[in-house]
Amino acid sequence: MSAPVHISDIIEVVCEQYRVTQTDIRSARRTGRLVEPRHIAAYLAAKLTDKSLPQIGLLMRRDHTSVLHGRDRIAARVAEDATFAEHVYALELACVSLSMMRGRGVLPAPVEPIVPHDLARRIMAGGRRAAMRVSPDHVLELCEALISAHDFETENGAPAPVLVPAPPVALSTLVRDFLALEAGYRRSPSINLRELRDRAIDSLRDRVDDDDIRALVVAADILRRAEYTAAERDAQARYQRAVNVLSKRFPDNARKEQETNG
Repeated sequence: MSAPVHISDIIEVVCEQYRVTQTDIRSARRTGRLVEPRHIAAYLAAKLTDKSLPQIGLLMRRDHTSVLHGRDRIAARVAEDATFAEHVYALELACVSLSMMRGRGVLPAPVEPIVPHDLARRIMAGGRRAAMRVSPDHVLELCEALISAHDFETENGAPAPVLVPAPPVALSTLVRDFLALEAGYRRSPSINLRELRDRAIDSLRDRVDDDDIRALVVAADILRRAEYTAAERDAQARYQRAVNVLSKRFPDNARKEQETNG
């Protein structure tokens, strides 16, 4: 029985080889000793997992352009330096072997990295019940992310950011994005699609002066709190009603989805 290679496995193998910590790899620090292991982790994640560059970036706490840069730098070195290529290939084999051991039950399943801001938003939306479902490993990751960001600002003397208001996004655009993700999740449920859909709902929270938007946000929050309880069925029905109302208000989106499904 085999198992997919997880980003956490890749980070573990790279950290052991370079004698750095997982906190170091995902931190905002830019010291020279962390550059190569970060780039190799990005290269292996892009090669061995089915995650997109933005998804890899979120899990490694970097933007997708940093992941792209690291991947391409390692690929270029592998093509030019046979010794370095052997070194990277050995790390690749170690990652695959680790996943195989997990697949055979020799090792427990890995705890995948989290996106700290997304988890924090889900906890705040779900309240105490959501907070109680957070694993100790993810609590530690939240703490690491907070301390890492603080240390980076302290070490680099980063000034307080100047917030420039972004131009408002049209409500129709936000709803269109949400309805597309909702339809995609209904057709083929996945954790990634669910997170993207929930993020789209969060982007609508400052538009709750609209009754239909407020109804959707409230229904989504109730559904999150009701998961795995006897109230989940009613909460799901309430949420679906709110989705249907928005679909009727935006018939172009509904028609496009019907054409896609047809």
